[in-house]
Amino acid sequence: LISVSYSMLGRAEFFLKSQPVRVEDKQFTDAVTLQITVKNEDEDQVIPALISALDGKCDAEKIEEVYMAWEI
Repeated sequence: LISVSYSMLGRAEFFLKSQPVRVEDKQFTDAVTLQITVKNEDEDQVIPALISALDGKCDAEKIEEVYMAWEI
């Protein structure tokens, strides 16, 4: 899960479009929570790059590990 402020949402979405991730869900409350799926092999690169792209203005939390088909 990635939590960002409304003001950072566009920046987060722009960044995620260029990464090997799937945005599975978006929830809008006092902040925006994006549920993303990242391959294990890409996790160590994508998450720090996202945090950097958002100048640290987000919270990232790994909620579960799943096994699934990944379309190329």
